[in-house]
Amino acid sequence: MKDHGFVDSLQTINANFTDSGLFGVNVQGAGSHSADLLAVALQTLDALRNPIDENELARAKNTLKMNYLLSMEGGADRLEEVARNYQTHGSLTLGKHTEAIDSVTSAQIN
Repeated sequence: MKDHGFVDSLQTINANFTDSGLFGVNVQGAGSHSADLLAVALQTLDALRNPIDENELARAKNTLKMNYLLSMEGGADRLEEVARNYQTHGSLTLGKHTEAIDSVTSAQIN
């Protein structure tokens, strides 16, 4: 994005369903650069075919763990997660989320 001054925002779209899913990118910028914005979106999707190296995987894992732990800062949020854990798993699994994140390997992703 920093290489393209005409891009205001680039975000991923991800929705999981029981029988399918949706994945894509949302690129925003000036309409006068619509062809360039489409090219950026296509380049971004095409880059997903490249292998993920260990440094990028570590950065992604740390970001995900940070976002998860920050989401658990509020007491109401923790209580909701605890209730959801017991309802879904019959036990408290809060600590297992970060362990599961850490256990992902680049071979699994690639």
